[in-house]
Amino acid sequence: MFAEAKDPPARLGVSLATLDDPTALEPGSHIWVSAKLAWVRIDDGLPQFPQGA
Repeated sequence: MFAEAKDPPARLGVSLATLDDPTALEPGSHIWVSAKLAWVRIDDGLPQFPQGA
């Protein structure tokens, strides 16, 4: 499963659960944070976007 951005810059999102080695890729941002539960804290310093980036 994957998602491809329509607008520049070109990006391709791949579900880590579909990979043989999920540790091979690191996340670059968090999307759809507007839909996260109120008690979820994302504090790893990566960019966060309310909807798809």
